[in-house]
Amino acid sequence: MEKYLEQELNSFYLAYTLHKTNYIILTMLKAVIIDDEKNAVTAMEIAIKEYCPEVEIIGTAFSAKDGIKEIQNKNPDIVFVDIEMPQMTGLEMIEQFGSRKFEVIFVTAYNQFAIKAFKVNALDYLLKPINIVELINAIKKIANRIEEKQATSQAQGEKLKMALAGKLTLPTATGSEYINIRDILRIEADGSYSKVYCVDNKMKLVTKNLKSLELSLEGESFFRCHNSHFINLQYIKKYTPTKDKGFIEMTDNSIIPVARSVKIELAELIKKYAK
Repeated sequence: MEKYLEQELNSFYLAYTLHKTNYIILTMLKAVIIDDEKNAVTAMEIAIKEYCPEVEIIGTAFSAKDGIKEIQNKNPDIVFVDIEMPQMTGLEMIEQFGSRKFEVIFVTAYNQFAIKAFKVNALDYLLKPINIVELINAIKKIANRIEEKQATSQAQGEKLKMALAGKLTLPTATGSEYINIRDILRIEADGSYSKVYCVDNKMKLVTKNLKSLELSLEGESFFRCHNSHFINLQYIKKYTPTKDKGFIEMTDNSIIPVARSVKIELAELIKKYAK
């Protein structure tokens, strides 16, 4: 085993000396190594720790069966796996994962499996003894692919954010609805639920209480005029103050009570939004 490791390390040092410039990866990656030969696992661990500092080895296994457990328990970004293993090959092991989140790099002493390896969407295929340049390039490809996925996900998130700008999420018994805030006329408490009345005269029963919706609409043109009522000031039709309380007529002709404690504040806001 010592002779094997010495040969591997000599190969590593020679290749790395030729390739050590222009090697910068910002993404930290988690890896699992699977090989039935313990000296091969050790050699890969040494190579990764020495020349791929952005890769953290979070698990090793010496059979495909144990490798499956390691992957399921550790959730790695990369799986280095030998192809020729007893009982179950590396190819058969990877096929156990129908939809996977990790990238695969096959490591083997035989090159006749290359086509099969790429058929299971392996990112790379490394021959033993490992060439450090090829190892680094494989890591770089994975880092680039992950960064591209992250960038795509972020871009999609930004597009969704823009698409939902000015909208309120309304959780209902059957899912979630996204409604333009400007289309909400008023909201009425209904126990732990809320009734959202819209300008199209439709009512939506929402599985959120009034206080929660009030917090979601903070900064918008809404006002809590009563413990059970939250109105959109843009749709006030008429305000009738009384000695103790007051009443608001909305554009849908609904009459909403006004609590005594908010009469003065409401009058000031009406002036602000009145045209």
